[in-house]
Amino acid sequence: MAPRGGDGLTLSVVAAVYNEEPCLRELCARIDRALAGVACRTELVLVDDGSTDRSFGVIEELCAADPRVRGIRLARNEGHQSALMCGIACARGDVVVTLDADLQHPPEHIPAMLEAWRAGFDVVHMRRRGGHESSLRVALGAAFYALFNAVSDVGVAPRSTDFRLLDRGCIQALGGEWRRRRFLRAAARRLDVRQTELTFDAPARFAGTGAYTLPRLFALAADAVLAATLGPRDERSLRA
Repeated sequence: MAPRGGDGLTLSVVAAVYNEEPCLRELCARIDRALAGVACRTELVLVDDGSTDRSFGVIEELCAADPRVRGIRLARNEGHQSALMCGIACARGDVVVTLDADLQHPPEHIPAMLEAWRAGFDVVHMRRRGGHESSLRVALGAAFYALFNAVSDVGVAPRSTDFRLLDRGCIQALGGEWRRRRFLRAAARRLDVRQTELTFDAPARFAGTGAYTLPRLFALAADAVLAATLGPRDERSLRA
């Protein structure tokens, strides 16, 4: 694979935000520090997914202080996956990195992701080695992936995350997949491009409490499994 990229590279970092007011300034600071030695232009796209705290107020303050920060506010809570896809659709970069705003996806790994992209990979997935999850969540996650992989045409490994890099060439194709599938972890793996996987240790949340309660996790799992079992015609009928 031939190396690619140069000093003209623009990187978009996209984060879905739901009640992450205490994390946002630290997120921006750590992204800045992580990319200090990387030859690229950067934008940070923060998508507020109907937060009920002051998250969007902080986003507005960050935008006013730094022109590299862009804020998007959804009219209501659409869900983590929809917020990420909104940010991806609005991103301007040659390369897009998606991550969670709670800093459990450490921005310090972005340079290694860019190195993999420069080596020729179009998608770089990040998978957790470990983290601060309860044994119940680990067991439920393993059960979900076993079920999803049994009914889907693409395999998704346990401990997969929405921390990933996408080349600009993937975005248009991913948009078509998203309208049909609605589960980004599987949609990205379905792309017929060069892909690789790196691993990381997930730290505890920087502050606050997680938005993914067990009911929300069950809802995401149900939507992902349903999407995997429906064809395009069935999904159009369901939405109608």
